[in-house]
Amino acid sequence: MRTISAEHFYSRYEKRLKLVEAFTGQKDLAFLMRACRLKPETMLSGKLGDKTILHKWWFDEFGNSFKIVKNKRIRIAFNDLELNKKKIIGTDLYETLPIDKVAKMAKLVYLLVGKDEDTFQPHVVMSFLGIDDFFRTYALIYGEWKMYAPLNLGMDVLKSIISNRDVKYFIELRNKKPVLYPCVSQKSWLSFWPPSKKFVSLIKERNESVLEVLNIAKENK
Repeated sequence: MRTISAEHFYSRYEKRLKLVEAFTGQKDLAFLMRACRLKPETMLSGKLGDKTILHKWWFDEFGNSFKIVKNKRIRIAFNDLELNKKKIIGTDLYETLPIDKVAKMAKLVYLLVGKDEDTFQPHVVMSFLGIDDFFRTYALIYGEWKMYAPLNLGMDVLKSIISNRDVKYFIELRNKKPVLYPCVSQKSWLSFWPPSKKFVSLIKERNESVLEVLNIAKENK
């Protein structure tokens, strides 16, 4: 995928996001859609145009759809086969950076720690909200860190993050739905970034490998 400037895109089409927010009546939805790098599906066919209209079908850069359906509800279709994925353009200049470098450009982190429902191996999800107000989301699954679409967090988690994005310390979130994969003993938090020493201690207690991948284990000994 070739890369374009997301900032340029959203500065030009911000009104379309605001129109979706007004239509659905969901507070902060425009911020959420921008943070997930959503764009109108008509962009893939070259029919976006300059007129501000209500788009009910959006897509992210991972090939997922975000649709406004009956009764103004939102439905997410993962790996949507209806999308022309060959036309999807990447806009994140930093997606190939290691996680610790991405963290240095963040102002907020969502952290989930649990255990795989079947194997009881550690299941960890980290989603950073960058100083550019874009999400970058990672998960430790089967011993390997991978990047995932922010939409994989689910609307409940995304809304919780965004409604608490001005947190000054850290808070525990109460969402009990599985995130990415079913897991047990699930706990999740939202913290400003860089983290406080107390939050670092909490991470160490729950899963010390998180400190290692973020390269902050030595700094907080």
